[in-house]
Amino acid sequence: MTLAAAAQRSLVPAPFVEHMKPFSSVIDAYNLSCDEYQCKIPPSENLASYEKTFQEALQRSLPPAVPCPTALLIVASDKPLPATNLLRRSANALGVPLAVPYLPQGAQALRRRVYNHTLSAMGACPDTAVLLVDAFDTYLRCNATEIRRRVNSFGPGAVIVSAERLYTFQKRADQHLWDELGRPSVYRYVNGGGVGGFHIALSKFTRAAAAEAPPPYTSYFRLMSGRSDQDPIARLVLRDANATKDRSLGSRLDYNASLFLTLTGSDWNSTFAIKSVERFNPCIVHVPNKKYRKTLHDTYHNGTTTVHL
Repeated sequence: MTLAAAAQRSLVPAPFVEHMKPFSSVIDAYNLSCDEYQCKIPPSENLASYEKTFQEALQRSLPPAVPCPTALLIVASDKPLPATNLLRRSANALGVPLAVPYLPQGAQALRRRVYNHTLSAMGACPDTAVLLVDAFDTYLRCNATEIRRRVNSFGPGAVIVSAERLYTFQKRADQHLWDELGRPSVYRYVNGGGVGGFHIALSKFTRAAAAEAPPPYTSYFRLMSGRSDQDPIARLVLRDANATKDRSLGSRLDYNASLFLTLTGSDWNSTFAIKSVERFNPCIVHVPNKKYRKTLHDTYHNGTTTVHL
């Protein structure tokens, strides 16, 4: 079924989605300023102060008053997702709840910490499959049951991290390590725009990611590290690849694009991108880089691209 057909079927929303506002259906009763689409804390120029305020607000909140969902999407954004947003449209069509905690513009290095606080605030939802994804260059292709099935297929305690063709926002000297780990897959490098797992395992991973210090490599990287959380995530995955089972966080790359398909490099070409979506049949399609929004929309509107209802 195409996404357009799925949207037609969603005229009567799924019960869980019917009263959903991102951030309030699953994570409820927060003393935050909320509009129709998201809850905000006034931004602060001091990011440490912002994070402290965010954490205190979460700690003051009540436990969630609704049952834990089968699956949940979480994105961090400095603005509401418009009605035209592909992730919002596809999540609504497929009946998957979407939470949108506030993150100040330019504070991407704090994103993993916002995710950590948000997951902690959910309480104990051990059977909820959670996907942490980018807000404006992704869309969803699976319903909640299919998301949970695919997360479960990676095994107990797994944290699944998106893989891509290009090596970016990481220490260049480490690239050969990923080449050795990822052969023969062409999707062998970490992309921080997609991380998933069951709630408890993912919470443990995001706590570790939040504790990772920014890297001190080059002046260029110091600049970029303020906008990306990719390097801390990559360091954890690389550490897990060499860790004993009792010390591992369970993270692994999604080499077969079962959950996340990140389209970069040659996949920025719309024709190749559509073929890759059809070949890998992922739950989340991600096309980073604003220059290639057309590719994102081309794969979304392609009539042969199916979704799982």
